[in-house]
Amino acid sequence: MTATINECLAQLESTLTAALVSTYANKMYGYRTLDDKLDKMVSLSHLETYRENSTAGGSGRSYEFGAILSVKHDGTAAQLEAAEQSINALENAIFDELADSVNGLWAGVDFDRPSRKPPSPIGFPGVRYGEIYFRLILR
Repeated sequence: MTATINECLAQLESTLTAALVSTYANKMYGYRTLDDKLDKMVSLSHLETYRENSTAGGSGRSYEFGAILSVKHDGTAAQLEAAEQSINALENAIFDELADSVNGLWAGVDFDRPSRKPPSPIGFPGVRYGEIYFRLILR
């Protein structure tokens, strides 16, 4: 039976919490949020489900997830640079942790869209913001 979205989300949250929290981020959320109270945080959210013909013997289903990254800064040049470096380190750590990730739920991870670092959302001027997209190829 194919893994559910919630099973995959829980596994992602557990995996990334172990890899990121305390070293790269203060908190990992298994739901979409933007928190400006923590210095560094990541939130995960399911975005899309694909049903395709399987050429690799899997289910033919994949789930697209997004990781939202945010790092606080005070607007000074030094803090902006530190926030930018923290966002980059978070992105590298997520890629390193998931790039070769295989388990009982998914057979691989595809970073199928480019990451983005758009301007901070309205109402969050003291937050550096980033987005990473990836697809879990289900068993």
